[in-house]
Amino acid sequence: APASAAATFASASFVEMAPDGCFLTDASGRYVDVNESGCRLFGATRADILGKTALDFTFPEDADAVRQVVAALRVDDVHRFEWRARRADGSGLDVEVHTRLLPSGGRQSILRDISERKQREHRQAQDRSALERLHAISTLDLSGQADTVLLDAILDAAIAATEADVGCIQILDPVTAELCIVAQRGFTADWLAFWSRVPAAQSGYGPALAKNERVIIADIEQSEPFAGAEMLAVQRRAGVRAMQSTPLVSRTGELRGIIST
Repeated sequence: APASAAATFASASFVEMAPDGCFLTDASGRYVDVNESGCRLFGATRADILGKTALDFTFPEDADAVRQVVAALRVDDVHRFEWRARRADGSGLDVEVHTRLLPSGGRQSILRDISERKQREHRQAQDRSALERLHAISTLDLSGQADTVLLDAILDAAIAATEADVGCIQILDPVTAELCIVAQRGFTADWLAFWSRVPAAQSGYGPALAKNERVIIADIEQSEPFAGAEMLAVQRRAGVRAMQSTPLVSRTGELRGIIST
């Protein structure tokens, strides 16, 4: 008996120290035990978790999928799946679940936080999308196509690559030294009217672009070029809060225009 008690204590201590969430349910699917890591995953106390089921921590649109997983479990077979858990504060958390059905009808489950991996996969997917767009641009057959086809394709690729919401391409008029919008996505009529033609020197980033340098404005509210100017109000009304502008330069190093997202 003492040896058995010691083994039980050692097992419980090991589970409590585990970095992954460990959960145990009864035959009705209600949690009867959880370790501290599991509490952290759900953002809840042990008392908040015990007595509840996985469906209490599942978004409504995912409930049927969870029910199907549970129905497919077989005794001692370990089933692995990914699940977006609904934490106590209502936020979502991507977890990898390893679960098995016990002879008693209960379930043992180990949950691992994979949110960083999911974010990395999302960024990689976006990068692939951007590369595919850029490849599409490089293979465009411009014969018989208007210049706008190429400009629109370039702009779409830039918006995807920078994960932006809106964007535009401005070409420099060599006669008037004005930047003129030749392609745009998502801007309001008010914004377009203001920026349709603007002197490059008064654009807010003229000096940097004159040196062919990219301009990144992380917060237009804190940007000196926009401070106290009408163009700040225009950006606010359009919902623009951060932006980047990249110069379009000829092979001889001359500024031809700007692509902004």
